[in-house]
Amino acid sequence: MIYKTQEELDQALAYWQKVLQLQDWEVKASVERKKDITLDDVDAMVSWYFTHKKAIVRLLDPIDYNELFDQDHEYSLVHELLHLHFAGFDTTAKESLEEKLLEQCINALSTALVSLKRAGSSSSVLTGLTLEVASTFKAREGVPPTPQLKIRGLPLEAVGLHVNAEYTNTKNGSTYVVKGFGRHSETMAHEVEYVDSEGERWHRPIELFLEKFTKKEGV
Repeated sequence: MIYKTQEELDQALAYWQKVLQLQDWEVKASVERKKDITLDDVDAMVSWYFTHKKAIVRLLDPIDYNELFDQDHEYSLVHELLHLHFAGFDTTAKESLEEKLLEQCINALSTALVSLKRAGSSSSVLTGLTLEVASTFKAREGVPPTPQLKIRGLPLEAVGLHVNAEYTNTKNGSTYVVKGFGRHSETMAHEVEYVDSEGERWHRPIELFLEKFTKKEGV
């Protein structure tokens, strides 16, 4: 995917900032010629000001791209944004083993997130994957992990909520598939995202979902 206009890039930036839980960062993005990208042999770069939570992402102009594989601005954008999650730990020496492993991790996560989006996964599912990987990394670095979402004092699985499991609406008998979990932007209530047989997506507060839906046996 190539962003042909600044408007396309701005829309993608807003989408991925939300997915990656980076709304508290002020990020600007632009497509630049190679002469304006200060690093050598890269498709994109990000500069950040960690204490102020401000960052600038620069994507390489297709005019200057001459690699074997097709250029993908969306992948590059996600890759650079993910670096912001790890900015506080970015003390690895250039070309060190630690730096290479971190890049491999970000490469793999970027590829997975973009592929899942293009396959139709919802933003809440993508966010969950991002936060799980970030929490794992922080735990390795000695940072306490983000508390696990609990309902009635129990993990989601303990109250019968599972992603990709089928549930029956006790009122109309219809079957739905849970796709992920999120929070309402205004009330901050935890919500379930689920789809019906026609692929239409629905949201409902978790407590109400548990009252109206039952998990199908053996699924």
